[in-house]
Amino acid sequence: SGAPARGAARQRLATARTQLDLLDAYWAYRVDGHDDRFAREGLLASIAEEMLRSRQLRVLAAPPTVEAAHSGALTGLLSDNVLAEENQPGPAARAVIVFSHHTLFDYASMRCVLSDPTDQQHLLRLLETDPALPLVARPSLDMLFDGMWQATQARDSYWQLALALAASPHPLASLAAAARITAAGPSADDLRPLAAACTSPDAGRRNAGYTYLAQITGAIAAPFTPDATIIKAAPALATLAAGLSDTAAAGPVSWECLSAVVNLLRVLEQRWPLKGGQPGAPERAGAVVNVLDACRTDPARFENMALAVSGHLQAAIAADTSQAGVVARLLDDTAALTQWGGRFMARLVDALPGVARSDAGLARRVADTAWAFQDPRDEQTSLGSVLVPMTISRSQEASLGRSRLGEVFPELCRIDLATAAAIFASIADTGLRPEGHVQGADLWPLQLGNARGWLASFSADIDELEGDTGPAMAHALRDALAARGAIGGEPGTVMELLVRTMHSASAWAALIAPAADTAGQAAVRWPLLGNGSLLAHIESHEAAGMLLSALAAGADDVLRAELESAIQAAGERATAAGRRQPERIVEELLGCLASPDSTGGSSPPLTPRPRVVAGWRSRYTLIDHLADNGVTVAGPLAAAIGPLDEAIAMAGAQDPASEQPTATQPIGALFLAAAEAGAADPAAPRLIRLFMTQTAASLASDAGTVPGTPLARRVTSILLQAAAADDAGRVMS
Repeated sequence: SGAPARGAARQRLATARTQLDLLDAYWAYRVDGHDDRFAREGLLASIAEEMLRSRQLRVLAAPPTVEAAHSGALTGLLSDNVLAEENQPGPAARAVIVFSHHTLFDYASMRCVLSDPTDQQHLLRLLETDPALPLVARPSLDMLFDGMWQATQARDSYWQLALALAASPHPLASLAAAARITAAGPSADDLRPLAAACTSPDAGRRNAGYTYLAQITGAIAAPFTPDATIIKAAPALATLAAGLSDTAAAGPVSWECLSAVVNLLRVLEQRWPLKGGQPGAPERAGAVVNVLDACRTDPARFENMALAVSGHLQAAIAADTSQAGVVARLLDDTAALTQWGGRFMARLVDALPGVARSDAGLARRVADTAWAFQDPRDEQTSLGSVLVPMTISRSQEASLGRSRLGEVFPELCRIDLATAAAIFASIADTGLRPEGHVQGADLWPLQLGNARGWLASFSADIDELEGDTGPAMAHALRDALAARGAIGGEPGTVMELLVRTMHSASAWAALIAPAADTAGQAAVRWPLLGNGSLLAHIESHEAAGMLLSALAAGADDVLRAELESAIQAAGERATAAGRRQPERIVEELLGCLASPDSTGGSSPPLTPRPRVVAGWRSRYTLIDHLADNGVTVAGPLAAAIGPLDEAIAMAGAQDPASEQPTATQPIGALFLAAAEAGAADPAAPRLIRLFMTQTAASLASDAGTVPGTPLARRVTSILLQAAAADDAGRVMS
C-alpha cells in the first residue's frame, strides 16, 4: 500500500524550505505514494524524454510514448493532476497529454531523464547525443545540481560531475553547475575539491579546475546574479583565491593560476568592493599581496597581471594594514619597479594613506620614490581605450605617480598630518642643498619655540612643481593646519617639523596664503612672522603681508604692537639681505596694518612674488646654449643659474620708463644662490663664469647693492677674482 509513503510525504511537505523540497514532497505523494509508483514513473520518464526530443511540451497519448500497459498509470496521474489532457477541437481528435504545470515537466525531466545515480557518466552521454539539451532543459539541470549539492552525502558526486563537465565540450551544462554552486553560498571547506583540482599534478584535472573556476567567476560577474548571492559566496571565494595565490607565490609561478586569481579578485571588487571588517577581507587582501609577490619573480612576463592586481592594493592595505609590508618589498625590487613603470607607481601612491596608518616611514619612502621616479623609455603603452585607441610613452607615464600624489594628499593630511608635512617639505626642497645656502641660513632664519630653521635665498617655485600637484599639496596642508589651529592643536609638532626641515620660501608662501579658515590659519602662522624673515623674503612677502592684514583686522593694542615689531624686524632683514628699497617693504607692510578707510588708498600694494620658472622654460637659455655645444651642467648648478639667466632677461625686456621692481629685485638673491652653487668657481664652464662676472658688474653699479651687505661682498669678490684670472680681457664665445 502507498498509504505510509503518502503520510511521509505530508511530513516532508510541512518541512519544505526550497522549491526542490516542495517538488520532492509532491512527487513522493503523487507518484511514489501509490502502489503503481514504478508504472507512473516509467510513464512520466517516457513523456519527458519525448518532450525533450521533440522540443514540445505536449505528446500524443499513443505508442511508443504511451503504451496500453500505461493505461492505469495514466488514469491515476490525470486524476492526481500531475498530467492533464489538452482539449482538442473536433469529435475525432486524439488525446494529447501535457504536464499540469511546466515546473512538473522540469522536475520530471531532472528526475527521470537527466539523473542516474548508478552512472556518473549518464549526463555526459546524453549531452553527446543532444548537445543542445542545456538550452531546453536548463531548469532541469539547475534542479539536478541543486539536488546533488543539498544532499551532503552526494557532494563528491557533484564535484565529479561538475569537473567532468568542465573538461567536456559542453560549456552550457558546466555553466549551469557553476551558477548553482555560486547561488548555494558555499563555505571554504565546500570549495576544497576545486582548489585540489586547480593544484593537481594531472594537467587534465588542473585544466578542468581552472575552467570551472573561470565559470564561477563569470557567474559572479553576471549582472543578473543578486548582490546577496555575491556577498554570501564571497568569503569562501576569497579563501580560495588566497590559497591559490599562496601556492603560486611559494613555488614555480603558474600563469593560469595567477590569471585565475586576478580575474576572481577583479570581479569580486566589481560586485562587492573590499573593505575592512568584511567576511573574507583578510583573505582577499592576502591574495592581492601574494599575486604581487609572485609577479616580481618575472617582472616582464607578469607585468599586465601586476598592473591589474595593483588596482586592488589600496583597498587591500586599507582592509588589512598588516599587508603594507608588500610595499617595502616592491620598493626594494628595482627590477620590478623599472619594468612596471609610472602606471604601477601611481597605484603605490594610491595606497599611501593606508600605508601611513601602519608605517609613516614607509609612507614617506613611497612618496619620495614616486616623486623621483623617471623612465627613459620611449616605448608606447595603451591607455586601455577600446573605442578610441590611445597610447602614452613610458617616459610620460613616469609622471603619473607624482600627479596622483597631489590627488591623495588631502586624505593623507587627514590621516597623518605629520607624515604629510614631512613629505611636502621633502618635495618642496627638491634640488635644494643646505650647503649651497649658507648665507640664506644666516639671512633668513625661522624660529618656532625650540625649533630652528631657515629660508633659502632662492628655491623652485611651488606653483611649477608638476603642474597643479605642488599647489594642490600646499593648499591641502595649509587647510589641514588651519583646521588644527582652530582647535588649538597647532602650532605644535607639525609646524615645528616644517620649520626644521622645509627651506623653500615659495612653499612657505603657499602655506601662509589666504585660506577659508582665517582664524585657524592666523593661530598657526602668526608665531612665524615675529622675526621678519617671512615678511621680508621676496618669495613670501606678499603672502605674509596678506596674513598680516588678516591679523590686524581684529588686533588689540598688544597684538598691534607685536605686529609693528615684526614689521620693524622685516625691514632689518631686508636691509641685511641687500633687498632693494627695504623702506618700501616696510611701507607696504605698515599699509597692511591700516584699514582702507584710514589710508585713503595711499598705501602701496604688496610686491608680488617673482615667477620666473615658466619663462625660463620657454626661451633659449644659457643652459640650452651650453648643451648645444656639448657642455653638460650639473643639476644643482643648472637649477641655480637658470632662474638668474631668466630674471636678467626679464629685466632687460622691461620698459625703462616703468617702475616694476618685481623683475629685478630677485636678481641679487638669485646671484647669491648661483654663486653658492659654484657658478663663479674655476671649475665652472667658462661661459657661466663670464655670465657671473657680467652680472656682478651690473649689480656693482646698481643703487640697490648696499655696501657691506653679503651681496656687495660677493659682487666684489667675483669681480676681483675675474680681474686676476689668466684669461682676463680675452673675448669669450
